[in-house]
Amino acid sequence: MGGKGESITDFPQNDLMPQVLKTEVEQLRRVMSETAQDGQTQQDFVKEHMSNQQIKLQLESNKTHNDELQKQLELLQAERAALQSNTSDIVESCGLCMPGWFLSNTSCYFYGKRQFNKGINWTTSREDCIRRGADLAVFDTVEEHIMVFERLPKVKWGTYLWGIGGLWIGLTDHQREGTWKWINNATLNYTSCLEVVITKKLVHKPLSSRRSLTLTTESSQTQRTDMDGQLFKETFQKVGTGFWNVPNSRVVLVSLGLLNAVLFIIAVVLGVMCAGVREDSSLKDSHSAALKLIGELTDLRSNHSDLIEAEEKAKKDLQMKIQDRVKLKEQIQQQTVLNENYQKQIQALQTEKEKLQANITALEGTCGRCPEKWNLLDSSCYFFSYIESSYVTKSWQDSRMDCIGREADLIVIDSTEEQKFVSSTIYKMSGGRNVWEMGFWIGLTDRETEGRWVWINNVTEVDRRYWMDGEPNNIGQHGEDCGVTSYNTYDNIRKTRFDSFCRNNRYWICERKSSLGVS
Repeated sequence: MGGKGESITDFPQNDLMPQVLKTEVEQLRRVMSETAQDGQTQQDFVKEHMSNQQIKLQLESNKTHNDELQKQLELLQAERAALQSNTSDIVESCGLCMPGWFLSNTSCYFYGKRQFNKGINWTTSREDCIRRGADLAVFDTVEEHIMVFERLPKVKWGTYLWGIGGLWIGLTDHQREGTWKWINNATLNYTSCLEVVITKKLVHKPLSSRRSLTLTTESSQTQRTDMDGQLFKETFQKVGTGFWNVPNSRVVLVSLGLLNAVLFIIAVVLGVMCAGVREDSSLKDSHSAALKLIGELTDLRSNHSDLIEAEEKAKKDLQMKIQDRVKLKEQIQQQTVLNENYQKQIQALQTEKEKLQANITALEGTCGRCPEKWNLLDSSCYFFSYIESSYVTKSWQDSRMDCIGREADLIVIDSTEEQKFVSSTIYKMSGGRNVWEMGFWIGLTDRETEGRWVWINNVTEVDRRYWMDGEPNNIGQHGEDCGVTSYNTYDNIRKTRFDSFCRNNRYWICERKSSLGVS
């Protein structure tokens, strides 16, 4: 074996070096492949990106909802302002104008829309005014015209509730086309319009037409921005960076150790080659294989550096996504708080609006001179128990005690106007029920002396024209000593009373004096 003079270590060294390089190359390949397949940082990045996109969608949805709530809030604020204004108008006109009318200077005005759900033509509108003891409005000055127009209730900023379609006024050219005259025969001497409408143009319509006006607004413009090719490419590359280049710290340390070993081996190989110990075919093959492996190791080293750099960048991008998610969640929380505040304000405004509307209804009916659910006629307030509850009925005596508890007493009807008011009110609430079911106790009785009917104010009833035919008849074992009023299906107020057993349970009517001023 040793006859040829070969060193015992020469062959193993020459044969081992390419093998060692090959082993190191395979190990480095395997490490990089496993690292690329792992890609945990990139997976986390993708998850964060998708999570942020979902949060952004939720954020946009919340913003849209909050915008809607804000618009609803602004509308309620405008409606509240309109109701407050209407309340002031009604209070101002109480005692000077009839319920449902408002006062401007020294004249009372009535909005026909409050009575008719649908518009009516000019002639019918004038007939309605005449039946109310009035006529269509005549504006002597531009100032009066504007002042009345400004009293129209508002539902949105700058929009008038009754302005849509306009209101008929006492101005026409039906006698001579083009010659506009007021119904008091005064010629129009300033630029105006036939209807009170929201427009700067001179507008007039045929006398028989119904009011209508369409308000249109310009459609909103939308903008859309598209990515150009370069921006899309850069964005895509930014998102895609690092899908195949994600190591961990442990792999990096192992790789560097292997690389140092390889460099050491390369130095040994080069030293051996420079020494020129052997130049046979075996050494040449080993040298060629080593150079090839060294070239591959150089490429792997370069790729490994890129891999480390990409990993660091991916970690930074991931951290930015995490920070973005925190900020987005903070915005979600802020929007949630804003949403809750809007909801509370809306609820409070709706409650206030309902109270204002109820107050206006009461003011329109009683000018604030009567308690809620009472009706006003002249200087007296009237309580119809049916309005408070259609299920509660009482005897005559219990009904009177109820009235006394309300600082009133059973009604004393001492005029035709009052009897007509009572009968018409009962008729409106009857709902088709017959006159006997809709009987109301009144302060009239003949308990002390049969046949002698006396009001609770000790005034004897002498006029029998309001009794129904055959009434009072005092039938039954216990008799009928208490008076009842109802309505007449033929609108005859003189046939609306009958007598009844005082312990029967019926509805009742209380009466009290109204307060002097607005409450």
